[in-house]
Amino acid sequence: TQVVTEPTAEPTPGPTAQPEVYLPIVTKGPTTGKRIAITVQYANDPNILNEIMTIAETSKAQLTVFVTGRMAVEKDDIRVALRRANDLNFELENFTYDNYKLFSLSDADLAFQIYQTQKAVNLALGVDYNMHFLRIYEGLAENDLRTHQYLVQLGNYKGIASFNVDGNEKAQTLKKL
Repeated sequence: TQVVTEPTAEPTPGPTAQPEVYLPIVTKGPTTGKRIAITVQYANDPNILNEIMTIAETSKAQLTVFVTGRMAVEKDDIRVALRRANDLNFELENFTYDNYKLFSLSDADLAFQIYQTQKAVNLALGVDYNMHFLRIYEGLAENDLRTHQYLVQLGNYKGIASFNVDGNEKAQTLKKL
């Protein structure tokens, strides 16, 4: 298998001055009916990701997979799983390139973490895929103006996904019911 260490040779576009605009911070979806929203973070184990996708596919459920960009370019089996997710019309969204705490980074490094994940997913899928949501490490700095401004600059982003529900804890609770 070929290991790709960087998505492209193209430089990361740096943040430019933007108006003080904050995108929505999405904590839950519409609640007009009974729904279960499933998001997959740290999609870096292809076996687990494929198992989750198989369950979702047989249940006719939709998934949102938050991709850590480095995994998408370093592991061929992750790229294969991401292509499968795309073929199943699951959403692929941005969980930064290395899952760093964005607020602690320089402008250039913040831009790299967001933009290079987009490029990594494009490389994995072989198409220009538009991500719409960013998931920030542990929800830290969701209100960081620089992050919002950079997402606005990129143009495709609708908001920042924020959720702090431990899936393992909830799964154990559901098993008891």
